[in-house]
Amino acid sequence: MTNQKYEIPNVTLIKEGDGRYKFSSLDGVVELPSWKDFQRKFGQYATLKSNDDYKRISLRIGGDEVVENPVITKEHVTGYDYLLQNQTRIQESMLNALFIEYPKLQEQYNYDDDEKELMPDVESIKSFTGLIELSSVYIFNVSKEGVPYIGFSFWCTWDDEHGLGIMTHKDRVVEIGGSDTAFLTWIAQKDLSPKTVNSEPELKRQFTDEKLNPVKPNKHKPWWKFW
Repeated sequence: MTNQKYEIPNVTLIKEGDGRYKFSSLDGVVELPSWKDFQRKFGQYATLKSNDDYKRISLRIGGDEVVENPVITKEHVTGYDYLLQNQTRIQESMLNALFIEYPKLQEQYNYDDDEKELMPDVESIKSFTGLIELSSVYIFNVSKEGVPYIGFSFWCTWDDEHGLGIMTHKDRVVEIGGSDTAFLTWIAQKDLSPKTVNSEPELKRQFTDEKLNPVKPNKHKPWWKFW
């Protein structure tokens, strides 16, 4: 009896590199209409694109975990279906969590008054529509109750380099941080089995230290003024 083959629309096996540096990944795109109104308006890399970009959000299976021969599993398909069917609920959960975390982020970045437009005060979750834009989604190999963890990576006005990342399970927010929070497998594993994952990798600690002195967007030089 052959193993059943699972597929996710618009996701294909990508092979890159040669020899010892050869690796494969499962990459594609996903359409998430719930994010169509979210587009950054400030910063050096502010997006001036069509409103159809929500149809081409990057989708990667497995996060940062390297697998020699990656395949799409039943759990991946379950996660993909859950994402599409519950995208509005997931979005609201993430935005509500970000709304609570946002004042702490403002203190951390500590923008001057003349830079306040990059990280303005927000009155509701709707205020984030001009401040963040969903760029990538990661469906992990780590699952709980048959549903995999899913990470969301965003561009944001207040940090062009590190961005914003949110790890979720179903419609529950696991962690909010820089964009790497969206694709680090150990974060999902720690939530799944907190007693077996006791310490953060060195890379995460370095990133946290860097965030104390973030690289701020260059609001004074729009892309059309670089030449």
